[in-house]
Amino acid sequence: MVATGVRRWLTWGATAVVTAGLVLSANTAAYGDEAQAVQVCNSESSGETNYEWLESLTIPDGLGTVHLLWDDTTGTNCAMTFGSVSGRTYMDVGLQHTGGDNAVWDHGDFTQYAGPVYLEANFVCVDYTGAVGDRSAIDENRRCGGNPGLE
Repeated sequence: MVATGVRRWLTWGATAVVTAGLVLSANTAAYGDEAQAVQVCNSESSGETNYEWLESLTIPDGLGTVHLLWDDTTGTNCAMTFGSVSGRTYMDVGLQHTGGDNAVWDHGDFTQYAGPVYLEANFVCVDYTGAVGDRSAIDENRRCGGNPGLE
């Protein structure tokens, strides 16, 4: 499903709101494959983790991919955005409980990826989003329940 609109829940700090175009796209993984996302989420988390890849969003114009992962033992999601551009480029990744105000973000100029970001979300739906340059993708109401297969 493809839609255009505004990423309204993108916030940093108490009042800053950044808006950008959004696209809901087919779940495909082209840049920064699933195995690389699993490796990064597991290696950069604290404690013993076992993240498994769930799904991905393609950033429009082939600029990158946003990955959503899940650790069943901790009830925690991990998200990251991989860019397919050369050099330092603005990238972001965000993760929040659906309908919540608890978004976690990583953003800045990166050469390979933004994130990972982590959010405990056992039995809670999540929204995840990412951007490369001025293009972004978002998916909402994902991985609902304690089991990644429940949606």
